[in-house]
Amino acid sequence: MKASKLKQLGIIDSQNVITLAAELCCNADNKVCMYRECMTCKNKSLTSLKNPSETGITWWYQWVTKKEEYEKEIEGEKEKIAVTKTVKQICEGNAQHLFEDLEKDLNGRVCKHLFNIKHQYAQLQSLHRTLRDDEVILHVDYAENWQCKYAKEVQQVHFGASHRQATLHNVVMYTSNNTLSFCTLSPSMKHDPAAIWAQLDPVLQFLKVNYPRVDKLFFISDGPTMQYRGKKNFYLMSIIPFQMGFRTVNWSFLEAGHGKGPADGVGATIKRTADTQVARGSDIPSAKTLYETLRTLTKVHLFYVEDDQISRVSALLPKELPTIKGTLSLHQVICTTPGTIYHRVLSCFCEREGVCGCFQPKAVDLAPQTVGSIEPQIIEGTSGRGPLCPLDEITEDLKGKWCIVIYENDPYPGIIEDVDEGAVEVKVMCSAGQNKFFWPLIEDKIWYTQDNVMTLISPPEKINSRHVQGKCN
Repeated sequence: MKASKLKQLGIIDSQNVITLAAELCCNADNKVCMYRECMTCKNKSLTSLKNPSETGITWWYQWVTKKEEYEKEIEGEKEKIAVTKTVKQICEGNAQHLFEDLEKDLNGRVCKHLFNIKHQYAQLQSLHRTLRDDEVILHVDYAENWQCKYAKEVQQVHFGASHRQATLHNVVMYTSNNTLSFCTLSPSMKHDPAAIWAQLDPVLQFLKVNYPRVDKLFFISDGPTMQYRGKKNFYLMSIIPFQMGFRTVNWSFLEAGHGKGPADGVGATIKRTADTQVARGSDIPSAKTLYETLRTLTKVHLFYVEDDQISRVSALLPKELPTIKGTLSLHQVICTTPGTIYHRVLSCFCEREGVCGCFQPKAVDLAPQTVGSIEPQIIEGTSGRGPLCPLDEITEDLKGKWCIVIYENDPYPGIIEDVDEGAVEVKVMCSAGQNKFFWPLIEDKIWYTQDNVMTLISPPEKINSRHVQGKCN
């Protein structure tokens, strides 16, 4: 609106902020220029058609965020409640000051914002065009909760909490040769990281069954810090997909205010279909009824998630996680090793197998390491030839005992569940850093031959509500 007013006053020749940003930069496609770090153009000024100081006092519209207080009666007593509102208001001032404010805005955040929008869209379009058989893109987003309703209602239903709501979490999946839509319905009103991964779980299970070659996940979403762009989500993305057998997780965030995409269309389709059924006489009083009603009426793959499934995922979260500096400015998070993430200010996909050096990625260990390593404890029933030797024989009394097994050259602790000739069935834990293990959300229980059982150990020590560690040296 500042540019519009200056254009109206004849001080600048364009009100288009993209044109104005390009005027300030050597190259509008260069991050260094648009981030105002270029030594050549960082001090450039806008060209004015006439001297702004000659115009004098003027007015313009501007969006302003401000706090307001109002009184609310609570239990017979009046209390002051503070709220934050964003309003459009008229500002008055000197045209010279308006011109300077516009330049300050362009240099401070507008140029960076415009570059981020263009770069993120370009990178994600390039990823889509070059998607491989072992890769998948998952564009995810929450829809606004749908209010459950009856075909006919008495007046009292309109008041109070008579109407329940259903949460809709939408996913559009792109493989190298197909596009599929998903919607997970839930009665839970939670939209936090635990809810996100509980609602992603059936989608990822579908992916594992129907596209077994896929082992690289590329997520796309908007960037609300209480949902997708936060350390709790980063922790869960560094743990859960690896439990399910995926090798790489890559999450890219669209620039603020530009997160709308095909996932929003999925939610709109589900809501419109539900409203149509209500208009035709169907009652949909709950999220479960919504799922049962729509699952045969739409091509969108529907799943239903209960509250307890979200609670189970929430139990995976440690009480404390390290703070990730610059969370609001990052646009990509990559995980190739459980418990460790890399983040950077912009997305880049020039290296699919690992993490390229573009835009200076920074590593964060979300599963703090502990000093030492697992030291097997030789107990009755094991060989006496040393601490790291295979079992001499497989017997029934091994059931229920702890052991260390070797899987893909790495050791994992677990409990022996069953025995057979020359093999044991072991329920194993997942690694969350050096000498730190936890029980996976999806039970990992398979048969190991006798030569893959290193030895028996004493039960590991519990270090918090979720993790255990072996005895340290």
